[in-house]
Parts: sequence; C-alpha cells; structure tokens
Amino acid sequence: MKDALGNEMIIGQLYGYSQSSNGITTVRTGRLVEVRESLVTLDVEFSGMAAYSDDIKPREMAKKKISVKSNGLFPIYPGVSVVENWSSIIEDRECFRSMKDMFPNGVIIKKT
Repeated sequence: MKDALGNEMIIGQLYGYSQSSNGITTVRTGRLVEVRESLVTLDVEFSGMAAYSDDIKPREMAKKKISVKSNGLFPIYPGVSVVENWSSIIEDRECFRSMKDMFPNGVIIKKT
C-alpha cells in the first residue's frame, strides 16, 4: 500500500494528514501500526482542529488509534535541519560533499 507521495507505507513511520469539511480543518499525525487491505491504522500522537483559516489548536481525542486511507497520508520526518545561512555551507566544500551524511532526513533552507 502506498502513501500520498507514492511511497510504500512503513510500519513505525510518522505520517500526517488534514481534511476539511464545512469550514472545519482536522489535522492528525501518528505512527503507522498496521496495514490492512484497504485501510491503515495510525497510533495518533497529535490531533488538532481549526475553523476556516484559523491556526490549528490541539484537541483531545477519545480514540488514540484511527483507520484511514493510505493515499491521504504524508510522511513526516522529525529532526529535519533548518539551515539559516546556505552560503556558509556552500563555501565549505567538504561540508557540501557530506550533506547527505549531515542531513539524512533532508534540510529546510530559510531565505536570509
């Protein structure tokens, strides 16, 4: 079974999704614990809601496990580094060569 990006689902991986209905947006993140024929099960770590364009606010859930369609889930990679100044990395050629080792989960570049 594949996620929204077309990648195979990975047990233990953190995934997230959001859905909107009648102006209410629901966001959930959780670890994949089970893959079945048509649905996957997440052990929910975060649940939140917002009305219209408001910021998401945490919300308690009665159920800690939910079953959802895998094609709506996006993988979340905790620990992704934020680079404040990209030019300092490019200037250091050795650092630039080992980017994959330094940032195995990818990198977010902030424009300065």
